Amino acid sequence: MLILLRAAKGVEMRTLNFISNTTTERDERGNVSLVKMPHRALPSSFHMFMANDFHVGNSETSEHAIEQFIHAVKSKKNSYVYLQGDQLECINISDPRFDLDVHSGRGPRVNVMRDAFMELLEPIADRVILILDGNHERRLRNLFQPNLDIAKAWNTVYANGTLAKLIFPGFRICAWHGSGFIGSYAGDQKQRHVNEQIALKRKLRRLPAQDCEVITCGHYHRLILSEPDPRLLLVTDQERNQLVSDYTRPSRIWLDQERGLYRVPEEERYYVCTGSFLRGYSEDMPSYVEDMGLEATELGYGHIEVKNDKLLKVETVKVTP
Repeated sequence: MLILLRAAKGVEMRTLNFISNTTTERDERGNVSLVKMPHRALPSSFHMFMANDFHVGNSETSEHAIEQFIHAVKSKKNSYVYLQGDQLECINISDPRFDLDVHSGRGPRVNVMRDAFMELLEPIADRVILILDGNHERRLRNLFQPNLDIAKAWNTVYANGTLAKLIFPGFRICAWHGSGFIGSYAGDQKQRHVNEQIALKRKLRRLPAQDCEVITCGHYHRLILSEPDPRLLLVTDQERNQLVSDYTRPSRIWLDQERGLYRVPEEERYYVCTGSFLRGYSEDMPSYVEDMGLEATELGYGHIEVKNDKLLKVETVKVTP
């Protein structure tokens, strides 16, 4: 049975079940009901793209990077997209972060940002299966819900928050916008890279995603992929009474098979941070990245290939500004 869970800090988690092609809706009285999703059932083989942090309304949004993403989506047969928040900058003139140079393009009015975003992604609007909020949209939630408007216009599912779970026949995904900071100040580049992978795992493993083979997020404007680390196992063949070798792979430890309850060991999951479309540094243009002396943002997105209901590939993809 699908339920709408209340996660940390009052954030609602939405479940999309692509086995039954159902999700949930909450009415004005708080009653939850099971409903059919607005789009067709997905095939057994498909491509899933994860994108976030477009920040439309900020002058440093890279439309060239967005064009590359759209081309990649359109180039694949049976391709779908879910958006992980901060589609819009959502910074208006009353916000202390407002900067006339940065926010004078497609802003500061939220409805202008919303319409500009819809125009940019219109070529793949019919492939979007889910839209999450980000922290930028959440700041204005009591006044505007631009992602709800977009979901209605595109006839797709709005998460009504920053967290969602997607259930497929052969695997599950947890999608979250993200929160806080991930980084490393180690002296060696290799060590910094590994530290960021570990920091991402520590951040994402706290989510209600113990049954998910893939956990993805945005927010950090980085492309980070932590893959399952196969470990050599020596086990005994009971027919020959001899040791044989094998390697760990994403596996399910069943809690209640009849109810479909299981968990995936932490080290056998994919943890993915899926970049952004916002430049951090640019000639003659101020930014919070510049002000804080942060590393340059990484432009790109995430991609999952599924064949016959099984995970075939999980990757991050770089694009150019």
